[in-house]
Formats: sequence, structure tokens, C-alpha cells
Amino acid sequence: MGKPTDKYTYRVTWSEEDQEHVGLCAEFPSLSWLEDDPIAALSGIRKLVSETIDDLRKDDEPIPEPFSIREYSGKVLIKTGLEAGVTADDNELFSDGTA
Repeated sequence: MGKPTDKYTYRVTWSEEDQEHVGLCAEFPSLSWLEDDPIAALSGIRKLVSETIDDLRKDDEPIPEPFSIREYSGKVLIKTGLEAGVTADDNELFSDGTA
């Protein structure tokens, strides 16, 4: 089965600002790990996530569920630009008649 942290969503990208590779975890957006080597960045963020989960458990805090095992409704809702959330009844708000 592997480690519980194996189910989380990780990625490694280049940080132009830091001039290093940065490891990230989607379920823990406040965490990151910088390294010269991309493999080391991935290893670092995985270790940091594991340590963070340990701390959350000790403090009886909720632990984020991995995206890979979450259940979704199957609905896709898209809102774009200024018109996001405008209904057909709100047409009078736009002089060109668009919602």
C-alpha cells in the first residue's frame, strides 16, 4: 500500500525568483521545499508533508484528505470575469443586453 503520504498530489517546478527547484503539495498549499536538485525538492516536500501530518495528529487538528481519494459530484461549475454569477434576470445590468 505504501505510505499514507503517497496519496497526496506533489509537483516540482522551477522558481526563477529563488533560482532553485520548488517542491509543492496541492493539499498543503502553504508548504514548499527549495533545493538545487528536482529529486531533492520532491523528497523534501514529501518529508515536510509527513512531519506536518504528524504535528496535526499530535495537536488533534484535521488532516487534509488527499485529492486522489476524495469523492466528487461530477459537476463542473465555471465562473469567469466580471459576469461571474450573473443570471438571465440580471440582463438589464449590461447596456448591451448580455449577462
